[in-house]
Amino acid sequence: MSQYANRVYEALESRNYKQALKLCEKNEKTPLFAALKCLSLQRLQRRAEADAACDALLAKRVCADEASLAPLTNALDALGRHGDATDAWAAAFAREPSEELGSRV
Repeated sequence: MSQYANRVYEALESRNYKQALKLCEKNEKTPLFAALKCLSLQRLQRRAEADAACDALLAKRVCADEASLAPLTNALDALGRHGDATDAWAAAFAREPSEELGSRV
């Protein structure tokens, strides 16, 4: 994981969600940072924006590894969208079957 991603995780862990969001917005074209942006928005209690960001990311179907699926799933679960979280893992497994993803579906 990159140092930049570590900075985002540190901001989230220290509950500095605004800083995490700013860091994510600089790199939101990658699936990991787009997923972390969803989580940051959810933690900031900006539900409408978090829902929209999750919808956009799910529509792209770019999350295919645990690093990006885990924060997306956390955001979706916190938003009460458990079915979408399960579907994201299932779609990732269907695209690239692996033991790592299979254990989560």
